[in-house]
Amino acid sequence: MRIRSTARSTRSLSLIILGLLPFTLLAQNRVTGEIAARIAMRQAEGVAFAPVRLFTPLASSPTRDALLHVTVENATIMDLGAVAVKDLLAAHPDHVRLTVPTPNGEIDLLLEQVNILADGFSLVVASSGAAQPFESGLHYRGIIAGQPSSLAAISIFRDEVMGSVSDRNGNHVLGRIKGQLGQHIYYAERDMIDPPVMTCATSEDAGTYDPHLLQLQGSARTTNCVGLYWEVNYDVYQDKGSVLNTSNYVTGLFNQSATIYANDGISVMLSQLYIWDVASPYTATSTSALLGQFQSYRNSFTGDLGNLLGYAGGGGIAAGFSGLCASNLDNSQCYSGISGSYNTVPTYSWSAMVVTHEQGHLLGSRHTHACVWNGNNTAIDGCGPAHGYGYEGSCSGASIPSSGGTIMSYCHLDAVGINFNNGFGPQPTALIVNNINGAACLSACVSGCGIPTFLSATFIADVSATVNWGTVVGATLYDLQWKPTSSGTWNNVTGISGSSYGLSGLTVGVTYDYRVRAVCPGGTSAYSATAQFTTLACTQVLLDLVLDEWGSETTWSITSPGGGTTYASGGPYTDQGSAGEYAQPTIPICLPDGCYELRVNDSYGDGMWSGSGNGHYSLTTTGGTVLARGGNMTYQTITTFCLPHACTSTLPYAQSFDQNIGGWLLDASGVDLQWLRFDAATPSSNTGPDADHTSGSGYYLYCEASSPNYPTKTAILTSPCFDLSGYTNVSMSFWRHMYGAGMGNLNVDVQTNDGTWTTAIWNLSGDQGNTWVQASVDLTPYISANTRVRFRGITGSDYTSDIAIDDIAMTGTSGVKLDAKLWLEGPYNTGTLLMDDGARSAGLVPLGEPYSAMGYTNAGGGGGETTTTGALGVSGNNAIVDWVRVELRASNDPTVLLATRQCLLQRDGDVVDVDGTSPVTFNMAVGSYYVVVRHRNHLGCMTAATRTLSATPTTVDFRSSGTTAYGTNARKNVSGAMVLWAGDATGNGQIKYAGSGNDRDAILTRIGGTVPTNVTNGYYPEDVNLNGQVKYAGAQNDRDPILVNIGGTVPTAVRTEQLP
Repeated sequence: MRIRSTARSTRSLSLIILGLLPFTLLAQNRVTGEIAARIAMRQAEGVAFAPVRLFTPLASSPTRDALLHVTVENATIMDLGAVAVKDLLAAHPDHVRLTVPTPNGEIDLLLEQVNILADGFSLVVASSGAAQPFESGLHYRGIIAGQPSSLAAISIFRDEVMGSVSDRNGNHVLGRIKGQLGQHIYYAERDMIDPPVMTCATSEDAGTYDPHLLQLQGSARTTNCVGLYWEVNYDVYQDKGSVLNTSNYVTGLFNQSATIYANDGISVMLSQLYIWDVASPYTATSTSALLGQFQSYRNSFTGDLGNLLGYAGGGGIAAGFSGLCASNLDNSQCYSGISGSYNTVPTYSWSAMVVTHEQGHLLGSRHTHACVWNGNNTAIDGCGPAHGYGYEGSCSGASIPSSGGTIMSYCHLDAVGINFNNGFGPQPTALIVNNINGAACLSACVSGCGIPTFLSATFIADVSATVNWGTVVGATLYDLQWKPTSSGTWNNVTGISGSSYGLSGLTVGVTYDYRVRAVCPGGTSAYSATAQFTTLACTQVLLDLVLDEWGSETTWSITSPGGGTTYASGGPYTDQGSAGEYAQPTIPICLPDGCYELRVNDSYGDGMWSGSGNGHYSLTTTGGTVLARGGNMTYQTITTFCLPHACTSTLPYAQSFDQNIGGWLLDASGVDLQWLRFDAATPSSNTGPDADHTSGSGYYLYCEASSPNYPTKTAILTSPCFDLSGYTNVSMSFWRHMYGAGMGNLNVDVQTNDGTWTTAIWNLSGDQGNTWVQASVDLTPYISANTRVRFRGITGSDYTSDIAIDDIAMTGTSGVKLDAKLWLEGPYNTGTLLMDDGARSAGLVPLGEPYSAMGYTNAGGGGGETTTTGALGVSGNNAIVDWVRVELRASNDPTVLLATRQCLLQRDGDVVDVDGTSPVTFNMAVGSYYVVVRHRNHLGCMTAATRTLSATPTTVDFRSSGTTAYGTNARKNVSGAMVLWAGDATGNGQIKYAGSGNDRDAILTRIGGTVPTNVTNGYYPEDVNLNGQVKYAGAQNDRDPILVNIGGTVPTAVRTEQLP
């Protein structure tokens, strides 16, 4: 049946509504709904509703008014305050009092935040078929203040607010004007001049209802929950422009629909959102055909009912009235033809009605002019028949409700219109509640675990930062993942009880990604959208001052050596008037790498340690390492200190201590004594060296054991950090001197990524004689991006236990590097002598490698490689064409796979690592290997002989005929260029045009299987020429290269990949 809106006299948006329930004597225009009752309960509990103003009304503009007045007669146009929205998203209060300008003056909405997502909710995009990080907005439900017979649903995102408000006069729309950044409109849908037209094509049947089901049986609310799967067609994505914009629009729409259900005591949650960001198989123009395509293609989904949303069709259709627990999934599906906007004006309430109506059918409700109601098989209202749509069944005489229709009616055709506040009406509500509570396949309602939003980073320093996120209702714990943006591996922190976490051990000047998920009693959410922060390109130190009574005497400064440049300073401070110690707030100071002087002054000359209190100061790193400390002085003390260096990533490394101690820290924090730098014999006899090891006249470090530094007193020397991630084996050597009858012991400890110290990986105790001896420590088990070692000397029983060290060295071996080059026939252009990058230009090349998911075996640490948007954003000759795969195979048996690496292929044929520029590195020893290159729809190729690989990149150019390949005709000669054969669309190592498992049929299937001129856009193996399109016929089709490459004359011929 066709449902449409009339002009002028019935300008409410196309909605569908329910009628009176004579045999229960319940009126449609209820006094209050469930949501109004909940708001009243919150007010009775004394809950504060935070006042919020987001909008500023705009003055009249002739140009804008002329455009809008062809769509809506009376509206308020306003600007959305970006700062106010940002503050609200950061605070995300549970209850707000939102002030909204309207044509009739301001209204206040009393709103409560809700979670609309089911446990385990995920957002999936069609291009990858994988779950994506999801950034939810704030979703609220409530009423107009002072109007309990009203209803409001509001969703707030970073740059948009959308919602609907219903009162006794009908429904009102709040939303962003299309194409006008920040500008929003509020209008009554009855003032829309030519509202959208809807058709509901759900077929009537001869079914009736048991009268008992039209009255509530037990609970007035659903005790089970319905999980809804929403799939969004490609036309919506194209209109919205991005996955984020689409998900914002659709989840805001879901909140409006779910609010209508919730007001009637019906619980629905969004189980999964699937967005077609590439061309979809749903290309029909009628609602019935679109539903048929949906039922044919979508044979399973996450949820109890499935709803396909799109712009086509002008209405909706449901499979029937028995969607719950249906044995045939087709009966649990519907199509909703929604409308994003009309002449730039948002039409959310119309779209909310459509999806709510069609899902209402699947939940068991027929139209309100069907002859199935009131216990006597009559109609609830006569809105449809009064406007040309006959009764569904054999009945007549139903009236038109003066208070407006309900969701399942056709009253939008009449002047009474539709009012969301009426909901489904008593009988359909009772029917739906009873159906849900009686559905054996549904489970009890559990609040969904919302996805954390409003991620932010604070207290960002050089090697530390605090990450924060908004709390999720019902969450008990949170899990955090973080990593450098350039890394493909996440670090995991689980079981966080609060909404923030401090990260330490970071690297200076590096950008990090982080994301969070919530853990609830009923399940775990998906991870949030990824946020980023960048550590400071300086080192933060902390100055702590504890002053005596006379604070006005104290000043300080940090300067370059000799006092030439002042980097920070402070004081004088306030006198306190009585003796004591007065701690000042910690002062964070960020300094570039280098050496400095801390100057602390006391103008009176008695220092910070006097009869008026024992004041003191300390300068430490954020990790607690003491750089300077003191307080017992006269007029001034000057302490020279050097900042810890950034991680050293180049080996070999050496430190003789002859010039300085470099980045080594003489750690006096929590220990008994310091290592001393010395260039002669130690003061005590019968212990310690007479000179350094290096030259006999240089410096070394030692622990002075003279009283009071024995017995068992500890000194710690901590290394700078080393980034050893580029090495496969690392060893540290040093020279030690341990002479003396009372000798203690020397230990080497190691720390990775600022974690817990692993102690005594090397140790020695007792008198070792009066000589320097070299020692060696294997650091291979402790390779990381941030490795530190420390020497921990412990004095013995008496003063004859001086321990000395000198000439520390660190060496390592790195993996082998390969500079491979190849052409892929599909995108190779004989005119430019380059490969085309159409897939990349279309944004189709994924950030993650595709080969692991395709079933390829990995070895030697390969698999799961990811790249960055920056690497894929490069254009020109070095633009990325696609992912390729490189394998190293054993020299004595080329069938044995030793190492794999998924890499990127540039237009000029260079195979580069995931950063888009570097040679490919394998974590393998120097040696000889067979080198294999492979692609997802081209035949792979292997060198005929082994190649010797080392830390210096070895070039293997598969583009050249001079590089001999294994097998026969392993590559194709195209005007002198050797290219990999194109056409293996099925990925089985063969190119076939006919017969079982051929590659031609795969292309036809991908475009739909019936119309050979169809084109499918996307990242698919059937896209033989890699231009981002799968074509079976016409110019640049993907079928012809298959026929050509098998010989071109005998269609049953087969070309086989030449790999052992």
